[in-house]
Amino acid sequence: MHLFRVRLIIALIIAVTLVSVASTYFDVLAHKHTLRVEIERRVKWMGLSIRPDVTGALESGDPSALPGLVEVLKSSTGALGLAVYDAQGKLLACTGPQEVLQALPYGVIQKSIQKGAEVNAFGHTDNWQWLEEAQPLHNGNELIGTMAILADASYIRSEGIGVWQRSFLRILTLVVLIVVVTLAMVSWFLLRPMVKVADRMRRLRLRAGNGGAAAGPGMEKLTLSDLKLFKPLAREMETMAESLIAARVSAATEARL
Repeated sequence: MHLFRVRLIIALIIAVTLVSVASTYFDVLAHKHTLRVEIERRVKWMGLSIRPDVTGALESGDPSALPGLVEVLKSSTGALGLAVYDAQGKLLACTGPQEVLQALPYGVIQKSIQKGAEVNAFGHTDNWQWLEEAQPLHNGNELIGTMAILADASYIRSEGIGVWQRSFLRILTLVVLIVVVTLAMVSWFLLRPMVKVADRMRRLRLRAGNGGAAAGPGMEKLTLSDLKLFKPLAREMETMAESLIAARVSAATEARL
């Protein structure tokens, strides 16, 4: 019985852990998706707010004003970085962490120029995570350049780790609670009736060995209320016991005759 309880507890722990981990995994995916959608909307809003200024600077034909303007716009929007390119994809001005700027994939800018539409992508280095959105700049119908807006996305990973940490505490609490409840239920609804059954069988064996004589107190029949979980077994056991005792008594009587 001890081995049964150990196996039952291990099985419950594995089942609860697997279900909880799978549930947490999908929760993390859903949470990250929500955060990505939010940061994409925020970056799009940043681009809409500063696009007229950058477009005006490119239309003026004076690239010397771009570095200062890019720095001011980055500070005003709270962006991680900002870069401006001409219509051929040549970098005109940029500001932000050098590690991030050096790791920017050129393909995002190239796609934006080719399609004349907004293109975004997530990127990362060892120390940074960001969302890069390239937005084309037009003078009427003419494409005159594109700008890349960078937003810090490191918090998305941190939020995911936080969800896993909270889930670990929840899993631990569930495992402890389930183990305690299971042990209590097994002891009350399984072990207790089985002990009664074993004691009844022992007393019946002693009674049968004594030729049907009483074997001490406690020989009353087990009621079905004592063995709700074992009703069929209780009925068959009582029938078998009475038949065995009757046979033993009959055999003993015949032997004396």
